[in-house]
Amino acid sequence: MEPERIKLYFILLRLKSFLVSFLDSPEDCEDNFIYTEEFLGRRYPDKREEIINMLREYDVKNDCEIAFDHNIQFKFRAMVDKGNTKVDLEIVLNNLEIEINDSLLKDKEIGKIRLKREEEIKNILASLFQLSKIWIAHKNLQSDIDDYSLLDEEDILRPKEKEELKRLGIDSHLSFDFISKLTKKYLDELIDFYFQYGGDVSLNGFVNELESFKNSLNDRYKELFKNHGLDPNSLLDTE
Repeated sequence: MEPERIKLYFILLRLKSFLVSFLDSPEDCEDNFIYTEEFLGRRYPDKREEIINMLREYDVKNDCEIAFDHNIQFKFRAMVDKGNTKVDLEIVLNNLEIEINDSLLKDKEIGKIRLKREEEIKNILASLFQLSKIWIAHKNLQSDIDDYSLLDEEDILRPKEKEELKRLGIDSHLSFDFISKLTKKYLDELIDFYFQYGGDVSLNGFVNELESFKNSLNDRYKELFKNHGLDPNSLLDTE
């Protein structure tokens, strides 16, 4: 058999292997080649039309027939053997063994990457969950105090309010200092995840979003300083 026909035979075997791993049962399929076309378009775009036409020519109707028909290999053999000499079985088996070993190694590496990615997503979600709990507790604590804008006037605070105020101090897990540090931890995790696995925005778009967040917060603080007669440039001293 010509090398090109042998290559075609291996592509068909890989296609079957992909569909077997992807589909659970014949009931999962519709009467089309939706997953076959996706696989071929992604892995072998130059062979996609040729293989689809060959499958139809040999009355193969859908993805599940390729995955679950025990006789499909005979049809594969007939497809690639048409107009060619007998397949060298030893060559086929040797090459197939190499392909299977390579595929197993790739699957193992992909599994490790997926596991690591899932763990990092869990860490990001854990940080978000912790932030949300702290903000809820912070909000409830502020609601317990009559007028939060007067908290710095200790002489008008009742004893209970003073105790509540201490819980918002810098040493408290409800303080803005702690919230800021936890927010930075979340953003660090998000940035690391993006650079490890990418996202649905471009690199420039991702960086610009972070820069926009920083600039927006800085502008609001400058406006706050102006409204209270303070020098907004003094913000630069804290950077």
